Amino acid sequence: MIALTLALSVVNATGAIADDGIITDQPYVEVYGFKNAHAKGLNGSGITIAMLDGWVDTSVPELAGASIESVEKCPIQKGLDDTSHATAVASVLLSKDYGWAPKATLLSYPIAYAETKSDTCRWEIWDAIHDALSKDVDIITIQVTSDEGAGFSDRLAVLRAARLNVPVVWGAGNNGNALETTGMETNGAIAVGSHTLDGTPSEWATHGIGLTLTALGEEITLRDPDDSGALTRITPHQQGTSFSAPMVAGALALGMQKWPKATGNQLTRALLETALPCEAKYHWSDKCGYGAMNVGVFAQHPDPTTLEDTNPLLDKQRFNVDRDRKFLRDYDDGVWRYEDLFYDTSYTYRGSDIPQKGERVKRVGQFGSSPRYMKRIHDAEEAAGFLSNTH
Repeated sequence: MIALTLALSVVNATGAIADDGIITDQPYVEVYGFKNAHAKGLNGSGITIAMLDGWVDTSVPELAGASIESVEKCPIQKGLDDTSHATAVASVLLSKDYGWAPKATLLSYPIAYAETKSDTCRWEIWDAIHDALSKDVDIITIQVTSDEGAGFSDRLAVLRAARLNVPVVWGAGNNGNALETTGMETNGAIAVGSHTLDGTPSEWATHGIGLTLTALGEEITLRDPDDSGALTRITPHQQGTSFSAPMVAGALALGMQKWPKATGNQLTRALLETALPCEAKYHWSDKCGYGAMNVGVFAQHPDPTTLEDTNPLLDKQRFNVDRDRKFLRDYDDGVWRYEDLFYDTSYTYRGSDIPQKGERVKRVGQFGSSPRYMKRIHDAEEAAGFLSNTH
């Protein structure tokens, strides 16, 4: 079952609230110090972030002037908690007062539990990832996870993103123990855990194999719905890796603007090599991955373009590596099941499963033309002596 990684209530510090009821500050702004970057013009301008979450209420004052496009392929049942959650995450990224990248463009992909009202309309995580990649986004951040691990189609979508140099940032979950959540099990994904204001790994955050790094995921102020459903109730003291993930996406957005020639894979490597390990004698630990995101050191990186231009997380779950390679071979040969790739505009199905319905597949499919089939025919003809060897 897919469920949003919703924030959990705690009782600590608070964000600043203006007299007119607008949230104007968050503790993480001081922790990460990105206002200095904003003052120098590094504000996410020119960067497009895809966000997979609930439905964003763009009418809240924190998102005034923000560039947000909602990409809704299916009828969405807009749950109030989902809306509160997604609106808070969008504000972490785009708020003019406390957003990481207030001048970035956000493509909002609502992915909510029981999201569709039509059996004929399917809208899954992998559909949204493929659609975002087809729209040439720069970063994808996902706050929707499952405790049942990653499905084949999700993993292929992230592998495609890795090929296209698009970082996929995924909240690790809030279960407080080691679980194979979707982002942690998916090779290539930046699985983000949480730490406290003092940098200690959060006790409630999911951890274990597959965790990439941590970012601040506590002391967030957000808007909750009132009795009418409007987001008028300002609620401090919230937490969740759903807030840690956009911290990392925001840092990557500023990095992309600062180093426009660096690829997403290179910037991911720069983030990991500048992270602060939570256990000094280990480079990686199950509580914080490669460490806590260290924006100050990341911003001072001498030159990310000198780093290896490959995704460093493609074998973080080694038991999936061989199967992932098979997925990519099937994709390259055009035999991956076409129904999973409706929103991948670059894919041509070349297999032999001719659909009885589905106009898009009939239009783009070149059935039976896979190079895998051509090689089999060639090998069979050669073995039968039908092909002469000429030198």
